[in-house]
Amino acid sequence: MSIKEDFFGKDYFNSGKHIPGAFKYYTFEDNYPSFKTICYLIKKYFNPKRVLDVGCAKGFLVYTFREMGIEAFGVDISGYAISCAPMDVQPYLYKVDLDKDSLPFEDDYFDFITFLGTIEYLRNHGHAIHEIKRVLVGGVFVVNHYL
Repeated sequence: MSIKEDFFGKDYFNSGKHIPGAFKYYTFEDNYPSFKTICYLIKKYFNPKRVLDVGCAKGFLVYTFREMGIEAFGVDISGYAISCAPMDVQPYLYKVDLDKDSLPFEDDYFDFITFLGTIEYLRNHGHAIHEIKRVLVGGVFVVNHYL
């Protein structure tokens, strides 16, 4: 386990404390309403067929896309977060360190990629963008950072 991977463990997602840059509790119940709105708007305005959520954490956004009938997958560095995802979405989540690993998908596989609250934790942006470009086929790539 790398230092960076270790950082995104239980204390990052569920410390029970207010820690800058971490969640007190990262739960489905707390996040579902906002994720449902995000997915609804993306479906309404872009109508993607296959979505990748980079930095998917516990897979809540992937779950919500799938619930809306969109084929969705997620990648995250945190094995802990993926293990906490809803069981029915875990098969669609992959443990990937985007600073060095390749995405486990074919070229031109996705028509929509979300990259929310993740870019600020990466060091090798060139590799990450190369991999995203490789798997995105003429679609939409949405980036947001939270720091």
